[in-house]
Amino acid sequence: MRKEADKELYDESSINGHKYEGKWGMVVFVLGVVLLSCGFWLSGLLPQRFNPSAFTKLFSFIGILTGAGAISVGYFSYPRIHNLKVFLSGHVTGISSLAFCFFSSAGIFSLPASKSFIPGIYLLMIAGILTSALLPTFLKYRWTKRITISVLLIDVIFLFIFWKTPFEMASMEAFRKYSYSLWLTLLPGVIALATLVLSVFVLKRQFFLGGVMGGMAVFFGGGWYFGNIRTEILLFDSYVFAVAPFFFVIGVFIHWLARMEHRASYDPLLRVYNRSYCERILDEQTKVDTNPPFGIAIVDIDRFKNVNDKYGHRAGDEVLLQLARILTNEVVPDGIVCRYGGEEFVIFFPRQSSTKIKMMMELIRKKVKRTSVKAGKKRIRISISAGISHRQDCSLTLHKVFRMADKALYRAKREGRNQVRFSKTE
Repeated sequence: MRKEADKELYDESSINGHKYEGKWGMVVFVLGVVLLSCGFWLSGLLPQRFNPSAFTKLFSFIGILTGAGAISVGYFSYPRIHNLKVFLSGHVTGISSLAFCFFSSAGIFSLPASKSFIPGIYLLMIAGILTSALLPTFLKYRWTKRITISVLLIDVIFLFIFWKTPFEMASMEAFRKYSYSLWLTLLPGVIALATLVLSVFVLKRQFFLGGVMGGMAVFFGGGWYFGNIRTEILLFDSYVFAVAPFFFVIGVFIHWLARMEHRASYDPLLRVYNRSYCERILDEQTKVDTNPPFGIAIVDIDRFKNVNDKYGHRAGDEVLLQLARILTNEVVPDGIVCRYGGEEFVIFFPRQSSTKIKMMMELIRKKVKRTSVKAGKKRIRISISAGISHRQDCSLTLHKVFRMADKALYRAKREGRNQVRFSKTE
């Protein structure tokens, strides 16, 4: 059961039914489009004023650094976020960039290569991003390594073929003439568009990762087509393979920060906010609207220690999970559920009257009383006690409201449990 909870931590992107604010990652995607547009603009401006070959070499040196950085970020991301998509796409991006910067005619060695080499790198890069988007997000590390190594071996083989083959891949000229290679000209665009659509629907709330994958698809898809419009094609290509890994590194760092922030506020077992986030709300350090009217309810499971002692901690976890589900289903979107500690939960009710909060908590109490949790061949029935308080004046701190709700909870315990009590703030 704990393994399932850990999987939910990685796969889910919502708490209390509220989708994570990062969502798809439009800001990251727009950054990719802007960087690509800058490359298109520079490749037209620089040749008019400077020697384009010098900048081509400069971008190649930068590409070596950013390509190595993409590989490093992909590799070191796994212990932090355990994400196959990031691990694989980082290696594919880095290898593609290094292949261009070292072995293409625009690279630092200026090695002779077939005319299919650079288009081949583009095609493999776009296909690699699509593969990363299609594969599962979280796998065991040994499978993550095997898949990544297999994809990289395939890439290296095809890169060698493209480097040596005399066959000239499709170009914009072929596209205009509708030659036999039309299908090959359209293929990168189709793959890039498929990756972008897939990222919108599959990665729509995975902490900006959709914007990263979609941005990479647009970057290399745009590089395939836009480069042929410019006179200095190699200058534009060298820019793309220098800046695309840089964009990837930035996007993954944003993804890291979003995931770390999410985990810092999240209880992985119960899929609700944790005590740290609860304290931040009480300190009014979140986006939660804490202006009056604002209610706080504290919920405690009656005689929970007896459940753990009699049925074991696994059964206790099931009880906690069942209560968390009931609280989430009943109070969302009106309330915010936090696990405060042990069997105690805190619920915040922004913009809710005290009358409505009392009614909701009473309905929750009755529903919990009617619910049972299976433990082996037996079924466990529980009850809860709850204390409520309400903020009607901004001069009253939330910590004061919280203390009054806590007093109401203890009064409910003293008076027989399985009841809801309300404390007026002073």
